[in-house]
Amino acid sequence: KYLFSIMGGEWSDPKLKEMMEQVIKQDKSFTHFNIEKDFKSLGKKKLSLTARRIKTRDGEESFRILLTIEDITG
Repeated sequence: KYLFSIMGGEWSDPKLKEMMEQVIKQDKSFTHFNIEKDFKSLGKKKLSLTARRIKTRDGEESFRILLTIEDITG
């Protein structure tokens, strides 16, 4: 939820949202999901994203999402 609300909603992307929901609900991960975004403050960028769940010390049901974002703009 937080990712999609930062930068005025510029991270809102239906396919990315679907993939993040799979990470959260089904404990799936993804690597090298490439997207192109035209950010108001950064311009056009090509990005490669990787995400997976990591457990916290709070218990079995507690986790965070590790999301890496690599700028692969040529």
